[in-house]
Amino acid sequence: MCITWKCSSHVTSNVIKWALDTVSPEQVLDDLAIGILALINASEEILKKVDEFVLTRVVWGQSATTSVDTRSALWRWLGVPELMLPIVMEVNPIWLPSESKLSVSGELQRNAGGLAKVSSVVTYMLSWRRFSLTRWAGVTSSCQRLIRSLMIGLDYLCKMVFKDGNAYNLPGFKRVGHAVLLFAAVGSLGMWAIERFALELLEDDRLLLRASSLRNKLEKDVSSTKLIVADVWSAVAEIVDLPGFDGSALRDVSMHSLFVGLGYMHMHISGLLDEYPFKLTQGSIDDQLEALQADEGVQEFNAARIRTALLCGVPQAEVVRALLLLRDAPCTTGLHEKAHKPGALLHRQHKLYGPALLCARLVVLQVAPLFNEAKVSDTTEARLRLRLEKAKAKTVHYTARNHYCKRLISELTQGVGVSSLGAHALQ
Repeated sequence: MCITWKCSSHVTSNVIKWALDTVSPEQVLDDLAIGILALINASEEILKKVDEFVLTRVVWGQSATTSVDTRSALWRWLGVPELMLPIVMEVNPIWLPSESKLSVSGELQRNAGGLAKVSSVVTYMLSWRRFSLTRWAGVTSSCQRLIRSLMIGLDYLCKMVFKDGNAYNLPGFKRVGHAVLLFAAVGSLGMWAIERFALELLEDDRLLLRASSLRNKLEKDVSSTKLIVADVWSAVAEIVDLPGFDGSALRDVSMHSLFVGLGYMHMHISGLLDEYPFKLTQGSIDDQLEALQADEGVQEFNAARIRTALLCGVPQAEVVRALLLLRDAPCTTGLHEKAHKPGALLHRQHKLYGPALLCARLVVLQVAPLFNEAKVSDTTEARLRLRLEKAKAKTVHYTARNHYCKRLISELTQGVGVSSLGAHALQ
C-alpha cells in the first residue's frame, strides 16, 4: 500500500503566489525584487544620511490624523516585534508627505537624548529583506519591511542620496511604483495569516498530527485580519498613493487575495484531511475504522483496501498502529531541502563529483550531528567563547545591521545623552 502527500510547505508557498496573482503581473515581481535589492545594496549610503535627515526633517508633536493606539496596531501589523514596539511608540514617528517632515512625540523634545532615540528608531526601520516568491515564509516579512521604511520617510532619504551623487546602487529603487506598493501592501496584511501557517510548518511539519490545532490557528489569524481597524488600512493605503484608492479599497483587495489563498489551501491541504485515506488519521482512529467498515460506498483505493483487510480478519490494532505511524509522518520536504545549500557548495568546489558521490556526501553531512559526542570540557561558556573568537576573525562587512548595532553599543557604553547626534543637537 502506498499513500502519498504533497509537500505542504511547497503548497503553501504556491498558495501565496496564486493568491497574489490578482495584484502581481510579472513585471511587478521583478520591479519589487530589484527595488528591495537596490535598497539593500545602497543601505550604507542611506544610513549615512540618517543624522542629517533627523536634524532637518523632524518636527515635535505635530498633530496627526491617527491615534496612538492605531499607530501601535499599525506597527504590529508591519512586523515590529513586541520587544521593539515600546521604543517605537515612545518616538511615535509619523511621516507627513505633504510637508516632507517626520513628526515625533513632543515628549522627546525635553529629553537630551531625544534626537538620538529618533535616529535609532529610523535606523531600525531602514532594514530590508530580499524578496522572492519561492522562499518559504518570506513574502510577508519582505513586504512589511519595505512598507514600514516608507512610513518614516524613505523616499526623502533616497532623494538626499541622489542629490549628493552617491546613488550608484540605488537607481533600481525607482522601479518601486504604485503597482509595486499595492503588491507590497497586500503582501504585508492580506498574506499574513497564510504565512503564519507556513511558519508553523517550519516549526513542526507533522501536519496530520497537528491538523486540528493548525486549522484553529489559521481561523484565528484570518479573523484577526478581518478585524484590522479602518485607520490601519488607510495608513497603508496612503503609502500606495493610487488615485481614488483608500483604506476600504485596500481592504477589499487584500481580503480577496486572502480568500483566494484559503480556497487553494482547502483544495490542496485541509480539504484532503476530510477525505479518505487521510480522514482515518484524524480524531479517534478506532472510531474512524469502525465507520469505515460500516461504509459500503468507499471508492478511494487505499481506504477500500484497508476496509477489505479489516473485514477479512486483520486485527484492528495492527491497522491502528500503521495509521498512528502515518499520522506522525512529516508532511514537507524540509529535511531534504536542508541538503540543498551544502550540496551547492560541494558542487561548486568539486566539479567532478557525480550524482551518487554528491548524494552520499550530503547524507553524511546530515547524519553527522547524530554521532557527535560532546566532550566533558565542551561547556556552554567554552562554545560561546569559541564562536566569539571565530566571529572576531571574520572580515566584517559594513551593513545596515552593523551600523545599527554600533550605534546601540555606543549609546549603552557612553550614555544616550552624550551620543554624537545628541551632542550636535545640543550645540
